[in-house]
Amino acid sequence: MRLLHIAMLAAACTAALPAAAADLGGGSSWNSNAYPDAGGSSAAVWQGLYMGAHLGAGFGKASQQRTSGALAGLSVGYNWQADRVVAGVEADVTSSDLAGKSASEVYRQNWLTTVRGRAGYSFGNLLAYATGGPAFVSTAYRSSGGNKDATVTGWAAGLGAEIYMTRALSLKGEFLHYGLSEESYPTSSGTKKLDPTSNVLRAGLNYRF
Repeated sequence: MRLLHIAMLAAACTAALPAAAADLGGGSSWNSNAYPDAGGSSAAVWQGLYMGAHLGAGFGKASQQRTSGALAGLSVGYNWQADRVVAGVEADVTSSDLAGKSASEVYRQNWLTTVRGRAGYSFGNLLAYATGGPAFVSTAYRSSGGNKDATVTGWAAGLGAEIYMTRALSLKGEFLHYGLSEESYPTSSGTKKLDPTSNVLRAGLNYRF
């Protein structure tokens, strides 16, 4: 089911490009005139509302258990800009296939949600930024001693870069590190405490309104 969610979100991400291109009349891409300038200056305008989709992969651990898998999701955000300084807020929800397995147990992170601040600097049509905020992760644990589903909280922080492809469409690359609170899960010998961490690399498309 997780892979089905990922495939559906990947299709949404792929469909965003031709739809945006048609809306923009097929404007030129990957050049200095392909982004909205700030009143004739060399700083691109990043201020405003945007929505996007992303694909990626992650790896990490839950105590001694290694985890890895694919992921895909959707995001919405808003930026404010003062000259070349850009600050904003972004929320995302991501369907995840991050999992760790052994002969007697399976641990999986099904959904990752964050609400993060973003602070960056505009280099023309390129925006470099840092990001961080609270994270909420839906987990599932299956073992011979019992099953448990739980939502754990924590934080996510990382770095990213975004570049205009057309006057409304931008491409981003991002690294996020997730640190989550400890949670207890049932095993055949009692309970087991896991304190997961994950590292996620993802690429995405954003459309600005």
